[in-house]
Amino acid sequence: MKLTLPSVSQMIDRLVRLGYLSRTEQAADRRKKTIAVTSKGKRFLQQLQAERSTEYELGISPLREPTRRELAAALQRALEELRVAAAGRQAKR
Repeated sequence: MKLTLPSVSQMIDRLVRLGYLSRTEQAADRRKKTIAVTSKGKRFLQQLQAERSTEYELGISPLREPTRRELAAALQRALEELRVAAAGRQAKR
């Protein structure tokens, strides 16, 4: 996302204050923090996913069924290529 560390830190602070994330210090090294999604955050993400799915369904509803299948297949191929590319970048590190 090309965000600076202070920007990410501020974003996490805000999400913690809002109750969407929790942050705990690691016992072995208090400088390290563990960030986790809370149950409130999980509910929000599920609601967001449901709303996006509904928007997607409405967006493609004018397409004929064969075109929808082609679109779904193309998106699956694109996602697979992105996964392979990301794995390749990870392997180089």
